[in-house]
Amino acid sequence: MYHDAKETLSQLKQKGLKVGVITNGLESDVGKIMSKIQFDPSFFDVVVTVGPASGIKPEQEIFHHALSILNVTPSEALFIGDTIEYDYEGAEKAGLKALLIDRHDRIAGDYEKIHDLRAILALV
Repeated sequence: MYHDAKETLSQLKQKGLKVGVITNGLESDVGKIMSKIQFDPSFFDVVVTVGPASGIKPEQEIFHHALSILNVTPSEALFIGDTIEYDYEGAEKAGLKALLIDRHDRIAGDYEKIHDLRAILALV
């Protein structure tokens, strides 16, 4: 799974797209999180954690904080997450296009979903 994610995200970067992470984790947790998913934090153009300047998902501020660092507008961004409230609805309220990643087809409802990160390549 992580190999496919690395390959897909690398292909997005090769297309000139910016790739980032927004997490409700603390900055001190980023190393552990990235190690667990087998990524080096320096791979990403931005990694935003909870904090006074950014807020917490699903608040709009955390999404806008990441966009500000990337110098992109909400309409230029796509956010992919695995929770309805924090990721999908939070991103939509902040003006971003949102997708749910639902690898095992467990999320019911009328949401735009993908089952695998590789599906992003057909969307951009």
